[in-house]
Amino acid sequence: MQDARTYAQVEIMDENGWKPWMPLGDEDDRVAQRLMGLRRMARHHGTFVGTPAADVFEDGEELTFLLEVPGVDLEQIQVDVGDGALHISGERPISAENVTYHALELEYGPFQRSFMLPSDADPHSVSAVLKNGLLRVTLRRKPKTNRRILPE
Repeated sequence: MQDARTYAQVEIMDENGWKPWMPLGDEDDRVAQRLMGLRRMARHHGTFVGTPAADVFEDGEELTFLLEVPGVDLEQIQVDVGDGALHISGERPISAENVTYHALELEYGPFQRSFMLPSDADPHSVSAVLKNGLLRVTLRRKPKTNRRILPE
């Protein structure tokens, strides 16, 4: 029987040493989250924001980032590629206002995720599709070029 592991416990990298889970934030934040029981929350500019669960995979030509963002429209999401990283942010609005909540377990408010990109990711090829509460962001890898050094 295999033991369950979270992404933080598994070293994921490709042959070029790309680690999409390499933290772009503070290691202290991750430790505090575990100690204080803050599930999928991260500190961003002094406030806590949600960090949606994500899967990251590739097929050799394309990188895919799949994030859980139920209750959010594509217009409420910003996808930014720059400085060797993919940044995804947005806000899930609260479903009902002027009501008395007896339970409030769903996550509302701002969210953000950032991922390191491999050097051959093409930032101009980014696309995003939202379907059934899953955001699929894809980027193509630049074709490998055969280097030729002169003189031979």
